[in-house]
Amino acid sequence: MHTDTHTGTDTHRERDEDMEKTTGTDVKEAVRTFIREELEWSGPEEHLQDGASLIDFGVIDSLSLMELGLWIGDRFGFTVEDTDMTAANFDTLDAIEAFVRRGSRT
Repeated sequence: MHTDTHTGTDTHRERDEDMEKTTGTDVKEAVRTFIREELEWSGPEEHLQDGASLIDFGVIDSLSLMELGLWIGDRFGFTVEDTDMTAANFDTLDAIEAFVRRGSRT
């Protein structure tokens, strides 16, 4: 990724190019890895399927949701606002992938 020399931040165009290279599978696998390694979750694999409810299965709770939101912002290069921290954006890996795609374009 390139950095804007005036602000020290990545430019929108460059982030869009990087995101185009990142597939939905890449996003989902990165999130699965974060959940397993950083949140130290070791439950059944079916709870990490693309459409499985991470909240209903107890994979993430309010604290881990905050950790995941911060990590997503850092990993994918955009700010995750408090108002973004909703079940609609974070309940499934499919929802997270869609949220990352929307957020990386802002």
